[in-house]
Amino acid sequence: MNIVVAAAGKGTRFGARYPKELHLLSTGHAVIDRVLAPWLTAVAGEEFSARVIIVGDESRGATLTHVTGRYPTVPVGLCLQRADAHNPNVNVLAAARRWIDRGVVVYLLADQILTAKDAVFVDSVKQVQNGGIAILAAGIPSSARHTEGCLELDAANDHVVTHEEKPPADDERFNHAWAALVANANQLDRLIGGFHRQHDNPWRTSKVLHVQGYVNINTIDDLRAVR
Repeated sequence: MNIVVAAAGKGTRFGARYPKELHLLSTGHAVIDRVLAPWLTAVAGEEFSARVIIVGDESRGATLTHVTGRYPTVPVGLCLQRADAHNPNVNVLAAARRWIDRGVVVYLLADQILTAKDAVFVDSVKQVQNGGIAILAAGIPSSARHTEGCLELDAANDHVVTHEEKPPADDERFNHAWAALVANANQLDRLIGGFHRQHDNPWRTSKVLHVQGYVNINTIDDLRAVR
């Protein structure tokens, strides 16, 4: 299981000299700990082995050191982000793509924390072991649309119609955010293409798994929302 963590944001709204994902929560954990822990904990008793690929710039050495110390038995590496495309998700996944040739890819953002039962995480990985893409989606208020990668779901809320990066708050179609993406490695190029707006097929044919506990850490106030 290749856990790809996008950690290229500058976090300028925090005013700190260290990356946003290293901010401490009231629980005493860093943000990045809470991003990774649900996945690593859920699969600990399964047949998967996990490694973490942090994608960012040279400033993420501290993040690499922290994650390596926190999870000493998990292989962790830092991959420098490319800047070939306008969409940052394309740049992150294209950079990580060079180091992934098999298995399952879990794509996370370093400032998005989600909680769910272990079975949700395990099921998402098992669903794509033989191919395909699964999306973990969280409901969001309209006021948050302009800060999220958003999804329009069908009437049954179990498949994606389309997706949009930070749509206007008054666009009622988009009422869910993607909290994580899970794909078989053989689908990674299709997923990158979907972000690249070449087509939406990887999203429209993807199964949606709903998660309730989700916080996007954009400001200092968001840190207080994490329990």
